[in-house]
Amino acid sequence: MKRYKRKNYASFTVSDLKSKFSVLLKKINLQKVKLFIKRKPMTSFLFSLGFLLFLILLSSFLSRPKPVTETKQSLPKKVQVYKISNIPRVSFQAQIEKSGVVKIVSQTSGIIETINVKEGQFLGRGGNLINISSTYAGGNTASIQTSIAAKQYKLVTDTYDTQKDIIGKQRDVAQENNDNSNQLRDIANKSLDETRSLINLNQEIIDTLNENLLNLESTNTNDVNRTAILQTKQAISQVQAGQNQIRSALRAAEYQGSADNPPQKLADLQKDITLKQLDIQEKSLELNKEISRLQLSLAFIGESFFHPVAPFAGTVEKIFVRQGQNVTPGTPLLSFNGQNKSLSALVKVPGDLVGSVSKTEDSNLYIGSKIIKQKPDFVSSEATDGQLYSVIYSLAEEDLPGIADGSYIKIEIPIDYPESKKTIPYIPLDAVYQTQEQETVYVVRNNKAEAQQVKLGNVLGEFVEVLSGLNEGDRVIIDRNVIKGDSVKIIN
Repeated sequence: MKRYKRKNYASFTVSDLKSKFSVLLKKINLQKVKLFIKRKPMTSFLFSLGFLLFLILLSSFLSRPKPVTETKQSLPKKVQVYKISNIPRVSFQAQIEKSGVVKIVSQTSGIIETINVKEGQFLGRGGNLINISSTYAGGNTASIQTSIAAKQYKLVTDTYDTQKDIIGKQRDVAQENNDNSNQLRDIANKSLDETRSLINLNQEIIDTLNENLLNLESTNTNDVNRTAILQTKQAISQVQAGQNQIRSALRAAEYQGSADNPPQKLADLQKDITLKQLDIQEKSLELNKEISRLQLSLAFIGESFFHPVAPFAGTVEKIFVRQGQNVTPGTPLLSFNGQNKSLSALVKVPGDLVGSVSKTEDSNLYIGSKIIKQKPDFVSSEATDGQLYSVIYSLAEEDLPGIADGSYIKIEIPIDYPESKKTIPYIPLDAVYQTQEQETVYVVRNNKAEAQQVKLGNVLGEFVEVLSGLNEGDRVIIDRNVIKGDSVKIIN
């Protein structure tokens, strides 16, 4: 069987093709070609068209450049890692609370009338910063209200002593009236014996006149004693009338002089009522004076809204408003930097973790490129923000620069475990890939991501215990953008 050697047409050049084409034309009999075209024009046309297409394809194949093989280099993926240590640590975001640096805001609506400070100026506590007016013409209603309250308070204080003196004298009058009633009662009591003696004397006179009347009537023969009898009866009548008046006066005196009867009780009640009314009047006077003072203080507070002052000694950092600007409550006026500053970091942790926060081991606070080791100053025993508990760290004054109030920093808090669990690591839940059969994490080894099967324990907040599969020093990848074998670069 004859074998044909395969030719490599891809190695032909354009000059080789031209030479071979010229040789082929020499071998073709042009007369026969012309005769064939006349006999079969359609076939000749199709053959020519196919031959032209063949030449076009051949030319395209020969002129195609050779493919250049490029070597692809995969860039390493940037990832964040969680490092396993002998003491389990939990990462949180701590909020910075910086005292001594405040933003002064407007507490009222109005127009900026004057700005009395400039950036970099130092002021003592209470120094005036800005004046706000109610209108563009200047002035404010709070100042007028303060003047009214001040005059009202002055009136109260000016008349206070006089009104107190009047109340005291009214109290003396009530006491004197009661004493007068007592003295009248004593006088009435002292005259009772004299009245009783007079009654007894009158009674003796009446008895004697009655005996005389009986004698006259018994010896009145032929009406000889008629005139004497009439006179005796008239004398008895006069003495008896006086006796009745004296007895009535005695009864009235006994009624008035008794401490158990209503007149004396009424006098005592009137005295008590008067004194209590005066006590109420005196307390009302005191209350009126205190209310006037408080109203003046309230007016001063309202007026102070229009004249913000420095809350403590410090320096003006930045002025946010300009003269003539309209402001509303909450509009920032300026930033003020005090002399006495303090810095703290607040961490909010879940309730199932707060009991395990170590108070003996140092936590790691990451401030820029610096790591500060600090034990917590306070761990709350009750939830302070919903279901979260507060852990507070105090920072030194040298840590103040470069940290803004309300910003966040990373913090690693050590977790206390029983001695039998000291070697159990603690990793974020985001780092775990879980299926029905197994749990897996990716760790960094030789700058590549490698899958590591683990056994998980209890979940505490956003972290989980790892009972087996990880060792101290392992760096667990937190980002979920890697697969096994990826080149990685640690960025934290």
